[in-house]
Amino acid sequence: MSDILVRQPANVVVPSPAGRWGERLSVGITRALTLGLTRRLPSFVVTATAPTGPPARRVLAEIESFEPRADGIVGLLARWRPLDGTGPDTLAGVRISLVEAITGPGNAAIVAAMSRAIETFTERVVAALRPAVPAARASR
Repeated sequence: MSDILVRQPANVVVPSPAGRWGERLSVGITRALTLGLTRRLPSFVVTATAPTGPPARRVLAEIESFEPRADGIVGLLARWRPLDGTGPDTLAGVRISLVEAITGPGNAAIVAAMSRAIETFTERVVAALRPAVPAARASR
């Protein structure tokens, strides 16, 4: 489904009469998270696909819920965890709950609030990763 959905009172989800996503939401979230990590960690190669060489770190992210609500907020509940790039060892895992205000009427305001929520999520991941990230590898 590509409709923009809004959670109404009584836990009912209603599609926007005119709002449609241009891509699957999961694809858009992955792309936004990858771009945000790339901007904030410029000395690292960040990819959403399998790396060609052994990675220094891998970050697994799971979006548990991500939805605009009729009360004028977007809620994002996500979990992420870094993995040691040399094996399956899990480092610390983190659960994040965020809310962003929908600052105007219509689908554009919903999408803007959702974009801000993904940006905040990305910032929190980077802030937690910075102390644990090894020095960047030299390019070959």
